[in-house]
Amino acid sequence: EPANPAGYAYDEQVTLTAMPMAGWTFLRWEGDVTGTSNPISYSAAEDKDVTAVFEQNQYTLDTAAEGNGAVVVSPSQATYTHGTEVTLQAIAVNGWDFDQWTGDLDSSDNSVTVTMDGDKSITAQFTPTLYTLNTNIVGEGSIQTYPAGPFTLGQSVQLYGVPRYGWKFDSWSGDVSGSSDSTQITIGENSSVTAWFSDSEAVFLPLTAR
Repeated sequence: EPANPAGYAYDEQVTLTAMPMAGWTFLRWEGDVTGTSNPISYSAAEDKDVTAVFEQNQYTLDTAAEGNGAVVVSPSQATYTHGTEVTLQAIAVNGWDFDQWTGDLDSSDNSVTVTMDGDKSITAQFTPTLYTLNTNIVGEGSIQTYPAGPFTLGQSVQLYGVPRYGWKFDSWSGDVSGSSDSTQITIGENSSVTAWFSDSEAVFLPLTAR
């Protein structure tokens, strides 16, 4: 609006411009001048009482999860006013790990706070937890696995007991059992197996009383 404390001449054209602050939107003029045009002009033929009406911006927050996990939003609302702080927490299910946020948020912290200054779309990325198989050897030989690992929770893995030359495979213990030199195991959080080998040339004599 022109700065003119002395007033305006009769029939002088006056232009009003509504200037919203950050996070607000101009809606309309009310009073002796109405409409939604901005700026707006009118004739100063008489005194006028004019009000500019503004509305605080509302934004949406869309969240998603890729992989096995969930996103907890607090507060959880359909829309948020400009400047609202929202906490996002990524919760992985057993056997999965939170990796990172993508979209309108770049962070690897599983709990973050975002300030709503526009519509946002944010995705939590989860990846399978990788596990190793604890293996032990009694005697001389090795354990081969297929696939080689690391492994995911619940994965089925083939085990092979491979004796060193001059030794023979005896049995499995731990999370598997049996005397076959090949077996399968389903990977758990703390899976462990032991392969027992014996010297094929060893001679075992019964104990006798002396």
